[in-house]
Amino acid sequence: QRSLVGSEMCIRDSVYATDSYIYTLNLDMTTEEIENRKITPNIQVFDWEGKPLTQYKLDCFINTFVVDEVANKIYGAFVEDEDHIYVFNLPRL
Repeated sequence: QRSLVGSEMCIRDSVYATDSYIYTLNLDMTTEEIENRKITPNIQVFDWEGKPLTQYKLDCFINTFVVDEVANKIYGAFVEDEDHIYVFNLPRL
């Protein structure tokens, strides 16, 4: 019998919606990759019709986020690193 521990894909999406767009945090990676932080997540942006517009590859690991479209920033946090809030510049769409 084969064990899937460490090899199954974890697709856990956080979602943040604004009047203009829908943002999703995509963790398309195995549990091992998440534990070892071998791969960083990405944020995908959709319009309100569900059309994918762009994707932003992050340079650090977060598991929750909010978007400030006025300041063009994404603020992210990671549950195992509660002392930091990560700030990403949000390019205009």
